[in-house]
Amino acid sequence: MQLWSADALHEVAMSNEDKDMWRIYLEHQDYANALKLAAGSAQRDIAYQSMGADAAAAGDFKAAGAHYGRIVGGKPPFEELALLLVEAGDSAALQIFLNTKLQVLGPNDKAQSTMVAAWLTELLLDSINRDLLAAAGQHTPAYNTHVAQLRSFLSEYAGVLNWATTTALLEGYGRLEELEGFAAAKGDQEALLEYLMRNKDGATRALGVLRKPSVGPQLVYKF
Repeated sequence: MQLWSADALHEVAMSNEDKDMWRIYLEHQDYANALKLAAGSAQRDIAYQSMGADAAAAGDFKAAGAHYGRIVGGKPPFEELALLLVEAGDSAALQIFLNTKLQVLGPNDKAQSTMVAAWLTELLLDSINRDLLAAAGQHTPAYNTHVAQLRSFLSEYAGVLNWATTTALLEGYGRLEELEGFAAAKGDQEALLEYLMRNKDGATRALGVLRKPSVGPQLVYKF
């Protein structure tokens, strides 16, 4: 930039011209540009919080869940945002929030990832159960969709999910086929067989597992 005066010509170097432009865009609800110019996760969190608040105020809790799930700095706290969506009574919005959160959590957030994954497992199981109750036990398209989602989720996040918690949930909802699939994804057929043998009527199920080609002879001899 150049400035003229009666006596001289001055050249002025400008730096950080867009330093606070992200906040101006944010105040005008131009969220795309606010996020583009935000410097670091703290500023992006402020933008995502505003986006979530606007969506919630408009009654679009699914969009709110997607935005809130991208907040990584813990402000507002995870529990506060989850409670907001629970109180909204929109289980799909809560599921979107948890799914998004699980995707943005880093490798150092294993404890929270495990907790979020367990909560998502329970929500998926509850969706399946509600489908069955609504259709008097019939397997509707919605039921089949939710079962496929559960199986895909268990396979994708087998490394994050806790064995004891997940197997207890699956057994509690009577989802033994998904339990077997989860054990296969974990690569731990022995743990599955031990689990089945400890439970009532599990021996018949264990025999079915032992007959599978994927089960090695050492496990057949053991059980």
